[in-house]
Amino acid sequence: MHKIKHAILLSSIIFTSHLLAVEAIDEKITKLDKTVVTADLRDDTLQSEISNSISVLDSETLEKAGTQHFEDVMNLVPNLNWSSASNRPRYFQIRGIGERSQYEGAPNPSVGFVVDDIDFSALGGVATLFDVDHIEVLRGPQGTRYGANGLAGLIYVKTKAPEFEDSYKIETLIGDDGDRAFGFRATGGLNDNTAYRFSIHQYNADGFRHNDFFNSDDTNNRDEFIARGKLFWQANDELDINVTLLKANINNGFDSFAPENTLTVHSDKPGKDQQDSTGLAIRTNWHGEAFDVLSISSYMNADIDYSFDGDWGNDIFWGEFSPMISLPSISANAPTFLRNLDYYQMTTVKYLINQQIG
Repeated sequence: MHKIKHAILLSSIIFTSHLLAVEAIDEKITKLDKTVVTADLRDDTLQSEISNSISVLDSETLEKAGTQHFEDVMNLVPNLNWSSASNRPRYFQIRGIGERSQYEGAPNPSVGFVVDDIDFSALGGVATLFDVDHIEVLRGPQGTRYGANGLAGLIYVKTKAPEFEDSYKIETLIGDDGDRAFGFRATGGLNDNTAYRFSIHQYNADGFRHNDFFNSDDTNNRDEFIARGKLFWQANDELDINVTLLKANINNGFDSFAPENTLTVHSDKPGKDQQDSTGLAIRTNWHGEAFDVLSISSYMNADIDYSFDGDWGNDIFWGEFSPMISLPSISANAPTFLRNLDYYQMTTVKYLINQQIG
């Protein structure tokens, strides 16, 4: 009888201890927040409902891992690479598929790049991180939704939406190599049905290359300005309209490669990676009882200036192997067009000049 009581008492203690342990574990478990995906053209789709392989970088991740640009957080996304033949990423590859440098190949980029419903494919320089809500990277064909630009996948940048409560934010940065940044954001309600959001961001950096030909540290510099305005209008219970206007003025240098693979470059004609872009998007949602209608209209115009020094050096650096050879003095009796020629011409031109003078 006593043995039975002891057994019952022991079982009760073990069962009670188990319950306490389970309760303690439940208290320590942190429930994951639900991630909503917007790149599939719906605003209420959970990440778990998407059939594609997808990575989502939320605002907290971007603030902790990034500083200024999407380039800073690309390593967090599996199977995503970019071609380095530009100051900022312009051409992307997903799962090994995509364009490389300025040689696009196909008329349409294989990896789409969309910012607030504005197509900036092959123009990734506009992807600064200030006031960005999240970034979605969809791996695999997205042609059904985004056409020919989504053959390999899609990168979708979603900035923060207008809010009816007034708030303001100022962000500054000072760092090494001439790093300087300033950002300002304002949002609030204009009336009961309309809200706005406005942001500007300026970033400057000298880069960390030294050009020994010019004795300069800023030939690979960054000068990036982004301005964005957003307007939300709730026309009625069924209809809402979102308008986004974006202006990007990027004046970056491009002088990053040295034949010795060092941080000292030798270009006598440093390149450029510049763009002046304007984008507009109008997103209209109509919610009916039986179905919903979504309309997205966008416009983008970009003026691009891209160049680089073909030999990544100068005559002094290359010596006798230089593709540009200094000409001997041209006789004063030579024709005027010869005397006005620059002393640095292609080798073939030098040969023709010598023939005519001789």
